[in-house]
This record gives sequence, structure tokens and C-alpha cells, in this order.
Amino acid sequence: MGSKITMAPGNISYIYDAVCNLISLGYTEIFLNCVYEEGWTTEHASIMYGQMKQLSDFIIDNNYFSDHYLSFFDDSMFRPMDPADNQNWCGGTGAM
Repeated sequence: MGSKITMAPGNISYIYDAVCNLISLGYTEIFLNCVYEEGWTTEHASIMYGQMKQLSDFIIDNNYFSDHYLSFFDDSMFRPMDPADNQNWCGGTGAM
């Protein structure tokens, strides 16, 4: 079972709790996407780092890394996109 969480400045401090809740409900595939609109600050980046560190420790400590997928920890993350790949995966354009 899978779901998606959209991370935004207003909810970034709840990401750890939200993902842990989904896992406790039986979700094994969780996609974490960021909104790209204005509003992000360096303080939000610091909060995100803390949430992701806490979440990665939780995944490792509970041995979830072998049977749970969190897109935020995918090897393809945090690399430049191919210029030809300009798809909008969130559906925000109504194309979903």
C-alpha cells in the first residue's frame, strides 16, 4: 500500500510524525514531494534536515529499509534532472 506526502514550509516540522504514522498504518511505499513555490527559508532547510535525520534513524533502527520505500531516500534524489525530463509529477497542472 502506498501514499504521498507533500512537504511545504507549513508542515515540514511534522514529516517524521506523518511518515511514522503511515508506516504504523501499514503503508510500505511513501512518496515525499516538495512544493517549489516561494516561502522556503534556511530555517525550513534546517528543520527538514532534522526531520529526515530522525526519519532515517527510525527506518534503520526498525530495519524498514529492506521492505519499505521512501522516495526521499532514493539514490536518484538530489541530482540534477535531465533537461528533457520536465514532467510535473504532482498533478498540479491538472494533467494527472
